[in-house]
Amino acid sequence: MGFFDSILGMFGIGQPKLTASASETSLKRGAIVTVNIRLEGGKRDIPLTALVAAFKVESKLKDGQSTWDTLVEEKIYFGKQIVQTGDVVEGTVSLQIPADCDTTGGLRHFIEASADVPGWDPEQEIDVKILAQNDPMAAEDASRYHVLPAERSFRNSSVRGDFRVFPLADGGAALGWKTSLICRNADGSERWRTGFGRTATVSPNGDKIAAANQSKQVGIIDVKTGSIDTVIDINDYVNNIVWTSEGLACNVTEKIIVVSLQGDVVREITSLGGDGEPFIGGLAGKGDTLYAIDANDRLLVEVDSCSGEISASKSLSFYPSDVYQHGDTTVLDCNETIVMGQGTSLGKGFDVPGREGIRFLGQTEHSYTHFKPNGRLSPDQQHFLLNDQSGLLWLLDAKGRPQRTWSRETLDFVEDTGWLDNETFVAITNDGRSHMVNAVTGAISWSQQDL
Repeated sequence: MGFFDSILGMFGIGQPKLTASASETSLKRGAIVTVNIRLEGGKRDIPLTALVAAFKVESKLKDGQSTWDTLVEEKIYFGKQIVQTGDVVEGTVSLQIPADCDTTGGLRHFIEASADVPGWDPEQEIDVKILAQNDPMAAEDASRYHVLPAERSFRNSSVRGDFRVFPLADGGAALGWKTSLICRNADGSERWRTGFGRTATVSPNGDKIAAANQSKQVGIIDVKTGSIDTVIDINDYVNNIVWTSEGLACNVTEKIIVVSLQGDVVREITSLGGDGEPFIGGLAGKGDTLYAIDANDRLLVEVDSCSGEISASKSLSFYPSDVYQHGDTTVLDCNETIVMGQGTSLGKGFDVPGREGIRFLGQTEHSYTHFKPNGRLSPDQQHFLLNDQSGLLWLLDAKGRPQRTWSRETLDFVEDTGWLDNETFVAITNDGRSHMVNAVTGAISWSQQDL
């Protein structure tokens, strides 16, 4: 957008049109109000960064002037999506009226709906009245939790997160659902399914998948046909698998077991250099270089899978939850923080955005459902996909700044994602569905019911 367009925008010429409505305009303190925002493209293509809803209070100063305070603000991010002439973008934003909010009297309360588009300022104000009564939601902190009006059940997962997406080199994806592994083609059609699904990893050349089941076994699966070439008895529950030159490195919580593809135990790595027996919270790697985390001693350790020797170790200031390897980049998470680096040399991290979990109205104090965030770095390492602890999906830049969110009407309770390329990914949701999504436009090209 040029300087001349910005000048025209100051006079409202060529601006996109924004309209908004609120679910209610007479609100009790603590109530949650939903704001529907509709943006229609103007005479120029515009980059939309976010749709915004803010609850504000206006008061009069002694000199007769007015002042405004923003009490609550929520955004739907769009990552500078281009809105063309005549295009319509809609979004729903929920705001919680503060429980200690003053009632409407000498004050004016209003909701300001707006669109964040450089050079323009489309907005609409909706006057609301705050009543003296407290809403049942007033006892809930919707800034910390996504609060549901009624109790609901979620598909059971561990704190590690047993639901995973494993992108394939041929454009498909294998979806791990704890007790099954389902492979889908790029068009969403099912290729095969098997009972191995607790965890999995794709071979370096992309033709095989090594996957664990709930019977303490690892199967070697053909990517194209789903046939199981070999079944290896590990005699323990496998949480992570890494392909190595000798076969597979398997994390079984208290040790790393290296096995050949024929099932022979090559070696066991029982110490990561910490005090006492390790609790291996995650395992990743590239080639024969493994990266393991000892959650008990807060260590990130680089291990040679061929010798079992520790080549580097890093003490952490946080309790790590999992470790991922994306090319030469190591990614650590501890649910609240994501940290990247090269091997054990870590850079500055960023906080996981969003809510801390999910509650239903009136649930026992301190009780909530927690989704494990999984930070997935794009192939060009420019963006992160991250499901927050309430299951809301975020697209972040490499420094953790929000670029896009997906509405709960579109993708709710996301368990994991996997990039197919720099623009496309597959997401799986707690309702047992998988979805192909475009990160640039936010559009979903297909959704399939897997379970």
